[in-house]
Amino acid sequence: MKKLLFTFIFALCSCLQGCTSIPEGARKMTLNIHGITIEKKDGDIGFLVDYSVSHASPQAMPVDETIITVSINGKLAGENRMTDDIMVESHKDVNFKTFVPANHLKGLSLASLNTPMLKIPAEAEVSLIVDGSDSNMASSFNVKKKYQGIINATAN
Repeated sequence: MKKLLFTFIFALCSCLQGCTSIPEGARKMTLNIHGITIEKKDGDIGFLVDYSVSHASPQAMPVDETIITVSINGKLAGENRMTDDIMVESHKDVNFKTFVPANHLKGLSLASLNTPMLKIPAEAEVSLIVDGSDSNMASSFNVKKKYQGIINATAN
């Protein structure tokens, strides 16, 4: 009987612990990708992804991880994984401009991104991970959005 009671209490505490990071009355965030440009940062060439996040929860929403991928012609060109914990303010459109290095391109493909006035069709995907565990209820607050459009080079 003691083992059964201990197991029940442990399971209840585990469930409650997983739900503590989400504010009460939380609603799923809205994610919009506005565009992508080719940029150079600290000597590295890559992509600047412009996106915004909003939500109508009573309190700020915690985001544990942000994953951004950029693909050109169906092939992965760059990926950026950020594990900085951020809090997205409620009832505001919070805008982000995140640099994604072209860390999956090599040689001529990478060099061609350095061409001024370059315009190429591409796809970007932004994922905001509130909770990475699929078994936890908080993972239902994760959001993912895809963008298809033209990437424009900027004057370097």
